[in-house]
Amino acid sequence: EHGMMPTNVAARMTLASLLLTGLRAGDTCLYVTSEGDRDGFRAALADDAPDVDLGWLEVREPSSTYLQAGVFSSDGMLELIEDWSRKTFAREDCRFARAASDMSWALPHVTTGLMGDLVSYEARVVRWTRAYRQVGVCLYDMDLFGGDVIVAMVIVRVPHQPVTEAK
Repeated sequence: EHGMMPTNVAARMTLASLLLTGLRAGDTCLYVTSEGDRDGFRAALADDAPDVDLGWLEVREPSSTYLQAGVFSSDGMLELIEDWSRKTFAREDCRFARAASDMSWALPHVTTGLMGDLVSYEARVVRWTRAYRQVGVCLYDMDLFGGDVIVAMVIVRVPHQPVTEAK
């Protein structure tokens, strides 16, 4: 499955819980945090849950993921996460994986074209998450991105049902 939630404090706590629950269960986890927050995020998780082995947690930043080419490339990012899943599930000890991303990296780059690319990307991410035993969460802060962006992202995820008249 693939879901979205805002990046407010409660959502970040929910995300930390999602990752820690996965790590406790032996899941492999990937988190793309905001630029410059990689070490801080890992340290905060370690402080919050000193009993949890963070060895199966990979924390990356937008410069090594979404913006690795200097600009957003949906194809490049999909190749990166597909490669991550392929390697993750090639290990015999991996039963399930969790991937999450703080999408605030996109805010300074917002253009009409980028938003269209992100909507298309999110639709393709749904197919990627369903191809493996994994869950994916993209965190879009509703206060930063606004309702129009969130609605567009939700529309690409919700299966369209034909409208039929009641009999």
